[in-house]
Amino acid sequence: MKNIIFYFCLIFVFFNMNKTYSQIFPEGDNCSGDDQIVVVPVVSFNQCDNNPWVLVFQDEFDGNSLDNSKWHAQTGVPRDPYFGSQKAWHKPENVTVSDGTLKIISKKENSYNMPVVTSWSPYTVKYDDFEYSTGEIWTNARFENGRFDARIKIPKGKGFFPAFWLYGDIPKYNEIDIFEFWDNSTTKHHMSIHTKLDDQPNRDCERQYNGPDFSADFHIFTCIWEKNVIYFYMDGELQRTDNRYITIQGQQICNITAWQQYIMNIAYPINPMAIVLNTAIQYNSPYAPDASTIFPAQLEVDWVHYYKRMPCLQTNNITMPSQIIINDVNFNVISGNDVNIYCTYNLQANKQLEIVAKNSIEIGPNFTTDPNSNFEARIEATVCGTLRNQTINNANEEIISKDLIESKSVKELTEILIYPNPNNGEFSIDFTNKDFSEYSVKITNLIGDEVYSKDKIENSVENIQLKNNLPGEYILYLINNKTLLAITHKLLLK
Repeated sequence: MKNIIFYFCLIFVFFNMNKTYSQIFPEGDNCSGDDQIVVVPVVSFNQCDNNPWVLVFQDEFDGNSLDNSKWHAQTGVPRDPYFGSQKAWHKPENVTVSDGTLKIISKKENSYNMPVVTSWSPYTVKYDDFEYSTGEIWTNARFENGRFDARIKIPKGKGFFPAFWLYGDIPKYNEIDIFEFWDNSTTKHHMSIHTKLDDQPNRDCERQYNGPDFSADFHIFTCIWEKNVIYFYMDGELQRTDNRYITIQGQQICNITAWQQYIMNIAYPINPMAIVLNTAIQYNSPYAPDASTIFPAQLEVDWVHYYKRMPCLQTNNITMPSQIIINDVNFNVISGNDVNIYCTYNLQANKQLEIVAKNSIEIGPNFTTDPNSNFEARIEATVCGTLRNQTINNANEEIISKDLIESKSVKELTEILIYPNPNNGEFSIDFTNKDFSEYSVKITNLIGDEVYSKDKIENSVENIQLKNNLPGEYILYLINNKTLLAITHKLLLK
């Protein structure tokens, strides 16, 4: 009975402690103390993920119209029906694709007696007049943790409120604003995270910095949303970091240990979200459009990419329908060097499945797709390449692949030697002239199960023992803890 009471008390601590430690957060990282609580996890877990990035969604906007299989344009007033901060009528006609870019166009034009939904339960409509129109698009799919990139040029002019963001309301409100520009500024880059937990008010954590004039040229905006850490980049330079869990001392760590105290960021988004691009028009404020504002104006997008971390299997044999996991957000990807689907399976309408393989894809005759489903299978030579898990490079390089192996950062990493390979479970990592203290190492099997890890290398030649593991292929990850660059090596145990 005493043991039962003890465990109940610890679980109660996990869900009910609300002491804050705002004084320990360094400037520029995490939120205020109001968004932090002390928790005691009841299970241990590793909150870092070094599986390779796989490009699974992209739009280069090379056609002559919006790809409706990927996006849908909003009509009416998507939010703020009482016009507290913005007012414009949203029209699909204001979203165009031409000359290799997407344009979201804002116009000064009247729309009279338009229906505005003020409540969906009960359904309530009011009617109002508008003097501006604009556009907004959402992806049809909702995406889980991953890397979101877009190359964008924002409009310039008083009253414009452009944004590139992620949003989800299933099952709870979540939002990441990769950028927002408002109050007549084209240099003040706002980045925010929002969420709402049960019986809690909305939690908002916003940060900003002054950059260049983002309306003068295109820039690459990136958000890496991991399960437990979020990074914001602009043109490859890190601008902000938000951790879901850190130690009481404010340290960022990978391994979370059960029954120890950690600080948790309760503003951290955790549910799948859609990608959203839009320009709002500010209203009834000193920042609303005036005679100086030039219409029409446009938010211009060169491309949008989404990458997902995925373990790279040598051969991914799908033999049972349950192995094709189509989740509630209608988005799923299967990857590997070779992917084979031998089971009986029907891809239903409004569901999405992508297969990405390095070498080959084989689909049996019992795999079928319904009309209006979204199925794609493609060969991508670098999907399981040894350099696909690079995190960020610079404004001119997206993700390092074999084609970029001569770049300086990759060349330095490839000078690290792994020998002998193949081996019998004993091998060495020789860092040659590199600063070995900057590196950590992780080894997984081909389905992503961790078999070895070391958070900090202590010798220029690190000797590793894997004799207790079965013969076969393994993946060795070397992570530079300063730059977050990582590289994988295939190990063969005989």
